[in-house]
Amino acid sequence: MAAYTVGNSWLVVIPIPAEIDTTNARDVRCQLTAAALKPGVRIVIADMTATTFCDSEGLRAFLVAHQRAARNGTELRLLRLLRGRSGGDKPRCGSPSFTRVER
Repeated sequence: MAAYTVGNSWLVVIPIPAEIDTTNARDVRCQLTAAALKPGVRIVIADMTATTFCDSEGLRAFLVAHQRAARNGTELRLLRLLRGRSGGDKPRCGSPSFTRVER
């Protein structure tokens, strides 16, 4: 986990494993939720740049973490690499509603 200050708030980056399934989804949810509930944290970024697989338990982990973060006034954002037609990787960051925002 890496933490950065942005003004008077904190931004926390949580690295997400290469695969998220029933064996580790609970750990992912707990890490994201714990970061979102820390005092002063306003944005939690789930760094999925290394993630290649996420099953329904993984999706549920993100949904539950998003709901808990939102109740605390914290944003949960997903960061992943999109593979372009040209073969280049572009980092993208979006909200859990899966809107994509170029950063």
